[in-house]
Amino acid sequence: MERRYVSSSFRKSLYELSKDIVSEISSDKVIIVCKDAEKDVIVSLLTQIGWKKNIQSVVTENDLVSWYDKALRGIYSYKLANKLLTTLAEEISLEFPSVHVLPDILLDRHYEQMRDDYWKM
Repeated sequence: MERRYVSSSFRKSLYELSKDIVSEISSDKVIIVCKDAEKDVIVSLLTQIGWKKNIQSVVTENDLVSWYDKALRGIYSYKLANKLLTTLAEEISLEFPSVHVLPDILLDRHYEQMRDDYWKM
């Protein structure tokens, strides 16, 4: 395995971020999404500090792009696309309830009065 140099300040900031995330999570199905270059460092750090057991998986952005591409455009998209988008929308609503609240800037511009169903929340 190739060894990479990671600055102590990066390790410390990653540790602090990890600690904040882990302390605020109530789920036992934590999945971390990161850049390809960060994955090995994150897995190594999680292992060193004993938190790897709390993480279901570490997935890269490129993994997600590939999976979404297959689900939305691939040979089985007719079976997967609608389910994927519906589930994703439901999970976003649960995780971020504010997605159903129109920001003040849009209210100030009276976007809530739009009549076209395409643009309604």
